[in-house]
Amino acid sequence: MSAPFHLEERTFTVDGQTRTYTVLEHPGAVGILAVQDDRLCLIRQFRPGANQPLWEIPAGTLEPGEPPDVCARRELEEEAGVVAGELEPLGELFLAPGYSTELMSFFLARSLTPGQTRRDPGEVIDAVEWVSLDTFRAMIRRGEVRDAKTLAAFTLFEHRLEGSSGP
Repeated sequence: MSAPFHLEERTFTVDGQTRTYTVLEHPGAVGILAVQDDRLCLIRQFRPGANQPLWEIPAGTLEPGEPPDVCARRELEEEAGVVAGELEPLGELFLAPGYSTELMSFFLARSLTPGQTRRDPGEVIDAVEWVSLDTFRAMIRRGEVRDAKTLAAFTLFEHRLEGSSGP
């Protein structure tokens, strides 16, 4: 299976000068913040770009024609073995707009039930853990969470909490 990404040269006029940029074309992705009983689902996944495993939320790339909410349900079950009864949009963010078109849609998953993991070939997830929100905040303070999408999703979630009576 080939990667769904490719590099493309794009030419723009910036400050009156023509410039060519190399852009990574990306079909889009999702990140899922799964919360149950004030606990957050984290996976520890080896990331080749970081050359190490990272604590992160379940996430994945959209398949051709796949709506983000469908992708979010699929990825949550594939990576964490959890099925979402409720899925609520948290927002969308460009992850690296200096060189990539990747737009990530974030979702809050609740009313969770057990499902079946189905990992992609080459996907190395060595842990699925449920941590309290306070433990997760402490992991952030200690520098144990270094994945940008996870930090962005949690920030969107925290802003949502500020406007409500609880998770």
